[in-house]
Amino acid sequence: MTVEQKVEAYRMRLEGATLRECAEKFGVSRECIRQITPPVETHPRRRSNYDGCIYPNIKEWLYQNRYSYCSFSKLLACAPMSVYNALMGKVSPNKKLIDKILDATGMSYEEAFKTE
Repeated sequence: MTVEQKVEAYRMRLEGATLRECAEKFGVSRECIRQITPPVETHPRRRSNYDGCIYPNIKEWLYQNRYSYCSFSKLLACAPMSVYNALMGKVSPNKKLIDKILDATGMSYEEAFKTE
């Protein structure tokens, strides 16, 4: 595939075309299209998934960057339940977790951990 065709396939996937539709248009396999295009969520992430987070700026950052609590914990290289419990306010986050969250989000402590 040429670069222009790859760009067109990428655009098609972003607009909702299936792997099969793209593959048929360019005469390649679905696997080829899957490897060069972004994953498409079958179920859009709902804001309600983040309702329990007590830190509004972190909650908005997670939503905007399409992170679930689990994928965010992988980014931080921390245990998922540790991250979840800290963001839900069930436990106080420790210094190490705070530093990792600030590095990942690019926020200051005051921005990230301001509660409503």
